[in-house]
Amino acid sequence: MKYQIFSASSPEELEIKITEKINDGFILIGGLAANGNVLYQAAIKDDLLADVERLVHSGHVLEAVKLYKEKKGVDILTAKKFVESIQR
Repeated sequence: MKYQIFSASSPEELEIKITEKINDGFILIGGLAANGNVLYQAAIKDDLLADVERLVHSGHVLEAVKLYKEKKGVDILTAKKFVESIQR
């Protein structure tokens, strides 16, 4: 899992930076923070999600379910439902 904090001097600049990272698989966490004229936003990227998506989109759905089940420690039905949500 990767963690990153974005900073910018304007809301528009921060939006551009965040949009680029969201397209790379980052998820925003927490709220927007400010210190003086600088805005901050935290984000994480879960490599497991990227691995599962890659498997699903390459036609290896069963492998994606197994990977998610193993890494998250969930039952097979929960893993299957998660993978199916990616397929839509």
